[in-house]
Amino acid sequence: MVDPTKLKYKKQKNGIPCTGEFYLQKDESYKSKGSMTYSIVSKEKEIGRVAETDKGSSSLGNNLLKILSSLFLNIKGINLEAFDLSLLDQDGYLIASIRKKAGFFADFNVYTKFGKHLATIQYSTRKNSPTISVIGPDGKDQFLAWIQSNLIDFSIEDKQTGEEFSTIQKRSLVHSTIRENLTSNDAFFVNNNQLNQNVNTKLISIVVALDMYYYMGQ
Repeated sequence: MVDPTKLKYKKQKNGIPCTGEFYLQKDESYKSKGSMTYSIVSKEKEIGRVAETDKGSSSLGNNLLKILSSLFLNIKGINLEAFDLSLLDQDGYLIASIRKKAGFFADFNVYTKFGKHLATIQYSTRKNSPTISVIGPDGKDQFLAWIQSNLIDFSIEDKQTGEEFSTIQKRSLVHSTIRENLTSNDAFFVNNNQLNQNVNTKLISIVVALDMYYYMGQ
């Protein structure tokens, strides 16, 4: 896992390149080492990563929660432990922090590299339909993620305009070997019409939340 004391701050670029299409794929190391890492890829090039730090997972209490969660991995939302993840650009420089509180369907909080609160990612079951809300520091809803079909297609709505500006699709990647096709995790493909660094950060955070809320253990 990433040591937060060794993250790079100097000579930092503006962040992950703002692109209309990219995908996140969780590394296989989670199954063997228990460390959460996602590659962020655009046009076959890795443009960033989301990596778990030691900060959120080293305590005895959190390790006990991890053990409890592992007993219920096939049940959606049974992910009790806290997570502390760093969003990094392709050179390993810190862009933002994504932190999940301990508990069932617990909130995620997103912070800039300077520690400023950027957004809260919150799960809810409005009108019996599961949704994920992105709430700003002022407490107002910014985005809403709707499930479109079979937990593999998601629509992201801008709450200010009421219009869809992004979609997230969970799909398998085709690899060159049978082994890779059988063992590699699916990817989350993001299409985004708002080419803005903060929007990109929030969409990446939504993907991490979707994965932990719905797919952990699969």
